[in-house]
Amino acid sequence: MKFSKKFLAILLVLIAVVGITLYFEKRMIEEKRFMKKIEEKVANFIPYIVNDCEIIMRQQNLSYALCTRVGDKTVLKTKSLDCGVQIEKVRKCKDLRIVTNFKPGDYLGFQLDLTKFDIPFKEYYTCLYTDMPLYVTKYPPKYGEITPGIYYPSFACSPKFKKGDYHHWALSGYVLNKKGEFVVARVYVFDGNLPSDFDFKNNLDKGIIIFELKGVVE
Repeated sequence: MKFSKKFLAILLVLIAVVGITLYFEKRMIEEKRFMKKIEEKVANFIPYIVNDCEIIMRQQNLSYALCTRVGDKTVLKTKSLDCGVQIEKVRKCKDLRIVTNFKPGDYLGFQLDLTKFDIPFKEYYTCLYTDMPLYVTKYPPKYGEITPGIYYPSFACSPKFKKGDYHHWALSGYVLNKKGEFVVARVYVFDGNLPSDFDFKNNLDKGIIIFELKGVVE
């Protein structure tokens, strides 16, 4: 049986359309399954885990810490993944070299100690920008009311702080399935003489970037 060239061309197009449709349907099913797992992780998340990353940062005298989870343990995001919270005698971790690569579904915790940076103001405001694709978790009560969800990119600012007082920035969430390079955290400081209702987001030139960390979702 012979088929015309026109018929074969139409058949090939139909096969291609069906193939593409099945491919995207499969991707959608996989994405729904992935998101369901992330939502389950967020629903079962214990807020003290956010504090764990801060504890690691302060125990190891770091200016910032990027953390993840190995089983039921919070650890510094290094190749060795062996620098965790130390309850008894604190020893310097052998590996403090931060690795900024994550895979979808990984937990990401971030902490930054503002006292470790040279802030040229006696009083200051600070703002944090991130476009890291995270499903944000619960936070302990001391962080205020934070509802779990997807908020990237985001830009948040603090009330007025006094230089030298301990204040810190924190992020906590599970990495979403969005591959590429992102800004985990970019931290600005602004002169404390500015009014409290100043539009920081649209006047970034008035601020100073004191820290920036980029990460990759593989």
